[in-house]
Amino acid sequence: MAYRFQSQESSTGVGTHGIGVSDAYLTFATSEDLGGGMKLSAVTGIDLGAGEDKASQSRGVTMSLATASMGSVVFSSEESGDYLPMGNADLVTTGGHNGSNADRITYVSPSFNGVTLSYTYQDGGIGGIDGAGAHGVGQTATVTDIDYSVGPLAVGYRSVSTDANLNTVTKKATGYKASYDFGVAKVAMGSYKNTAATTLIVTKQTAFQVTAPVGPIALTVSLGSQKVGTGVKYDSNQVSATYALSKRTNVNLDLVKWDSSTTTASPNRTRVTLTHSF
Repeated sequence: MAYRFQSQESSTGVGTHGIGVSDAYLTFATSEDLGGGMKLSAVTGIDLGAGEDKASQSRGVTMSLATASMGSVVFSSEESGDYLPMGNADLVTTGGHNGSNADRITYVSPSFNGVTLSYTYQDGGIGGIDGAGAHGVGQTATVTDIDYSVGPLAVGYRSVSTDANLNTVTKKATGYKASYDFGVAKVAMGSYKNTAATTLIVTKQTAFQVTAPVGPIALTVSLGSQKVGTGVKYDSNQVSATYALSKRTNVNLDLVKWDSSTTTASPNRTRVTLTHSF
């Protein structure tokens, strides 16, 4: 659970601030050894709602059937994280996410000399796909990932294809990312591009992130940008510092700034969050 103070200033100079519960999750996890090198694991959770009298809701379900020699099959309805290294706060404005929250089945291969292949089939119900927002019933998506990881180096490539036919959703998308752990700091970067189904408007996103320990503090600096077609470009940056009070409790400071000539999003935001896990 987490309790947060937040202060922000809009592009017109209007400032707001407040305190309250920002996160309250209850997670259930289990695993079973099925024998023969096969293992089943499952995770589900409840979002208890941020604040008193707020409605609780499911956080989705993930089940994984894994073998040492044949890879794993993952069944999930839980929202995935963003593909790009974009920090804890939203580095781009509305529509900037590039994860998925629809029902999907993923096969992940064993590692072949550091190379891992995965293929995802995403159901055609109502759900989001890689920054596309909702897509209509019957519209499915496939995602192919190729990842290479050896020692401190990690590189990834993604290709997305859908049968969507709505203006506002993704028809196809490609992305790449890479990271290198230098020991004293870890550097990550990536790029993501998706094309709308009928308008063919291209949205391009880029991200760069550096993470390093500074004494007892974990410091992260993130830079991001998004451009939709020939329209407005959104640039953003975030500095995040986390101090561990114990193994289960930490305090986090986020300083976020957006830069755009027309955006109505808050160009400045400060967050202080106290988090505890049981």
